[in-house]
Parts: sequence; C-alpha cells; structure tokens
Amino acid sequence: MIEKYMIGATWCSKCQALKKTAEDLGFIYIDTDEDCTNTVERYNVKALPTFIITDGGVPIKILEQPSTNEELLQFCNSLFV
Repeated sequence: MIEKYMIGATWCSKCQALKKTAEDLGFIYIDTDEDCTNTVERYNVKALPTFIITDGGVPIKILEQPSTNEELLQFCNSLFV
C-alpha cells in the first residue's frame, strides 16, 4: 500500500508554503513538534520539509527541502515514469 507523508513544522516557512499542494497530492502532514507516531525517527528525517513515499512502510522515494511546488510535483510525477 502506497502512503505519502510530508514531515514539516508550523514554524517552518517552506513547510507552510508547500503544505496545501502536498495535501492536494494526498500527502499526510506530520508536524515534527506533535509527532506521536515516531515517523520522524522511523524514517530518520534530518531536514524540513521532507516528503516520503512508502510502499508497505518501506520508503521508495524521499525528497528533502524542496523549494517550490513545481519541484514537489516533479517528485510525485517521477513515480509514474
């Protein structure tokens, strides 16, 4: 089962700028300050925002610190190439 996560924080301006697009693309938003699922530790997140696409809980694609919505869209579209 494919799952998509956006790891971000309310204090991160890049995270807030990309959050709406990420949600429109089906990403589940996880705030690092409120992460009770240990997703940050499980996927060893080191930068914000981080986008992770998993298949059965195994990361198949990771994008760290994209600067634009276009970069996020390209990341998602590259799955289907």
